[in-house]
Order: sequence, then structure tokens, then C-alpha cells
Amino acid sequence: MIITPYIHDSPERTPTLIVEDSKYQSFYERYSLYIQNLEKYHLTFEQLRKSISTNEFFTQSYTNLSQDFYSDLENCDYVAIVGLGQNRMLRTLSGIYSKLLSNGVNIDIILTDPEGESTKMCARRSSSNRGDIEADINVHKESINRLLDMNPHGKTSKNVGELNVYTSDFMYPYTMYAFNCKDGVTSKTKIYIWLTVLFEPSEKRPGFVCEGDGDKSIMESYYLQFKTLRDSQELTTKRTSKYEISIANESNKTKKGCFGRKVKK
Repeated sequence: MIITPYIHDSPERTPTLIVEDSKYQSFYERYSLYIQNLEKYHLTFEQLRKSISTNEFFTQSYTNLSQDFYSDLENCDYVAIVGLGQNRMLRTLSGIYSKLLSNGVNIDIILTDPEGESTKMCARRSSSNRGDIEADINVHKESINRLLDMNPHGKTSKNVGELNVYTSDFMYPYTMYAFNCKDGVTSKTKIYIWLTVLFEPSEKRPGFVCEGDGDKSIMESYYLQFKTLRDSQELTTKRTSKYEISIANESNKTKKGCFGRKVKK
């Protein structure tokens, strides 16, 4: 280790110490600990800025998922999801879900209750198809039915994961995908959040990421919200059977509803 102290003189007069193979409590251990603390608690210039733009914070698109998101999902050991309806995500990510389940990864998903007021609220706040709530409800039920079909629980392999679907009558203010938090937040946990918007298309949903020691408290908050919902028998129902789909509006198919299906006039 080379140590160069600061002095009030020209640089060429600065003394330099070379420390090697020192004993306990020597310069080497002391300066090594000093450097470790600097690395642990340092702040970059960007972190010292008083504010950042929304574009720098909301980095995650909901309709064009980032490569980091795909990588985190594909390599996680547990997935926790909260969402209004997952028809779009199911179409995009079902193949990854199947691989995770076959590798023994459990997936817990909490969605709005298709037969509750929350799904009607979701349809009314959508940017399109607000006049055909029944079609949106059917799309939401179909998505849940497809999720239940993916569940490999009960198959012959002992190493498969389980996909659990829960419904609760809440209009969630965000969609959450949390990775590696089966027993709580750890150093490996990473959470993606997309805020719910009013009268705007899905591509307008602001999304951000929580990770690391600096975000531990907010990740614990999001995880607690998820766990409280999942484990509450009063607020949440675990869905084990498929919904019956109404065909009354099947011929009314026009434009895109809030849960992602295209319906025609």
C-alpha cells in the first residue's frame, strides 16, 4: 500500500510511505479499514444532486420491458406480483413463467377481483372501452383462468414450483413485480413498480426500480403491503377454480379494453 499524506507544500515535497506486510494495528489495517468505509458510505456527484429529472427516476417502460427486468425475472428464486389485471404481462411473460415453475420457483400473484367493484373501477379509469365493462371483466377472468392452467402443482415431478393466484377487491395504485423475497427483503431483492394512471394508455405508466441498501426500507414497505394482502383471509381469496366466462358480449368485439383484449364493434 502506498500512502501519500496531504501537506501545505508543493507536490514534489509530499512524503510517500510504502506499507507492506505490517502487523496488526499497523498503518495497513487502519488505512485498509478507512478505505473500506469510504467505499461503503461514499456518495457520487450524481447522488449529491438536490434533484433529478423524472426521466432519470422513471426508467422502466410497462409496454417495452427492459432487459434488466427480463434478466432479473429469468434468474430469480421467487416472484411476487400485485396488479390490476395481468393479461398483457401474461401474453408477454408466460414462457418465462413456465420455465421458472419447471425449475422449482414459486410465483404468487394478487389481482383485482373480477366480480368486485375494483375491476369496474379499473375499466372506468381506462383510456379506452369504458362503455363495455362486462367485456373487460371477461378478459380479466380469462387471464386468471390461463394462469391457473399454468400451475404445475400436483404433477409427477417433485421439483416444480407452484403458481398461486389471489384476488382482492382493491383498485391497486401500482403494479409490482418483486424478485427474491420469499421470506422477506434480502440483499438479492429487487422490486419493479409501475404507477396506475387515469385515462391514459399503458405506455404512459411511470415505472421505477428499488434495489440495494439505500432502498431497503421502501422495499420492505412494498413487501409488507403484498404480504398483508396475500395472507389476509378477510381481504383476499386464493383462487383454485376457473371462472365461468359470460358469452353475452362475445359478438360485441371493437377496440382495446383496459385489460388488453381487442374487441370489435
